[in-house]
Order: sequence, then structure tokens, then C-alpha cells
Amino acid sequence: MTHAFVEDSDNVVIYTTGGGQHTPGCAPNAWIFVAATDVRRDRAWATILSALMGGKKIQFWYADTCAAWSYHRANSVMILVN
Repeated sequence: MTHAFVEDSDNVVIYTTGGGQHTPGCAPNAWIFVAATDVRRDRAWATILSALMGGKKIQFWYADTCAAWSYHRANSVMILVN
């Protein structure tokens, strides 16, 4: 992961490296985390920030559709230990 931010609509936006285009038509290495609730989004944001600050890699689970700006639509995130 190279950087992440929360933008005005509360989308969690994440940029990664070394990935690819997992869903046709979506931008490579660009993700938007989509959550069902604000609490779930906040937990995902905390996970993403923890990984970024700790220099850890993350793994996404994603839908086979693109989100805003043709970014991949992530719906779960996990910090990788190694």
C-alpha cells in the first residue's frame, strides 16, 4: 500500500503496488472500501491506517464490480503478518 485517504463523501480510498486489474474495467492498484455501516467503515479505516503505519501489506476481498472512479470495490480488508 502506498497511501490512503478518506474523501468528502467518506469513501476510504487506497492505493497499492504490485497488484493488478482484478476486475475488467477497474483501475489497477486503486481501491475504494465500501461498507454497509459507518462503524464497519471506521474499523476498516483503522485497519488500513495500522497497516500503513506499521509498514505491513494488506489483502482485500472485493466485488466483481468497480466503485466510483472505476476503482476496485473492496468490502473486507486484512493486515498480512508476513
